Amino acid sequence: PKNMRRLGCLFALLIAPAGLAEDFGPRFEKGYAALRGGDPETALASFNELLTETPDSELVRYSIAAAEYGKGVKDLEAGQVESGLASLNKARGDFEGLLGAQTPFVREQAGFASANSAAQLAKHYNETDQYNERVEALQKAVAGYEQVIETNPQHAAAATNLNHTRYLLKKMMQNPPENEKKS
Repeated sequence: PKNMRRLGCLFALLIAPAGLAEDFGPRFEKGYAALRGGDPETALASFNELLTETPDSELVRYSIAAAEYGKGVKDLEAGQVESGLASLNKARGDFEGLLGAQTPFVREQAGFASANSAAQLAKHYNETDQYNERVEALQKAVAGYEQVIETNPQHAAAATNLNHTRYLLKKMMQNPPENEKKS
């Protein structure tokens, strides 16, 4: 239950508003219901089915990325690190591909979701063995949150995440592992 609540909070940041979902009818809602219920695999299947019917839909592509993000978080919480990191990387790439979207909701949310994906990746890289990967992911998250705030200064969640991510990055840079100190 605690993990499902945390997962639910993460999804709340990624879920399309009801008005947009109505354009696709009950099958679209089925995907988001699956996401809210902690079943990103069913959501992925539902959204991929819609993609075959509407291959140009930015909202469907965004929804697929949201489901992939959810799958990554769920896999990582279950200890399935390899598949979790792969899903988060795919989600981040998919969100980045939507940064120039024509749909205002998708364009506005893609940057925040991409930054969240990078931050999630950073949390799961080993601080010592994957130091450079972790620093790079934190830097991408910081840049992403800064971009969101630049376009929407009132985005409270981006501001909170930016402050936390900057803190983590500063801490990492001040305390590199021994093999990085010698470089």
